[in-house]
Amino acid sequence: MTDFATDTGRLADRIVYVRVADNELIPDELKPVSESQTLYTIHDSVGTQLAIVSDRSEAFRVARFNDMMPVSVH
Repeated sequence: MTDFATDTGRLADRIVYVRVADNELIPDELKPVSESQTLYTIHDSVGTQLAIVSDRSEAFRVARFNDMMPVSVH
């Protein structure tokens, strides 16, 4: 039998959020890139930035490759 509470907790741990990167939070070494194109960030459920990628589709691929469930944040 499946323990719903345990499975729900595991699911919540796997959800990550994809959003357009906030230029103020981009590391200095990526500033030239962020000025010429839109970057996207992947965050965990508490807001910790996990990755910065060059496009939205790539953000979703990276998340899924790492067994995460990406959702878009506007």
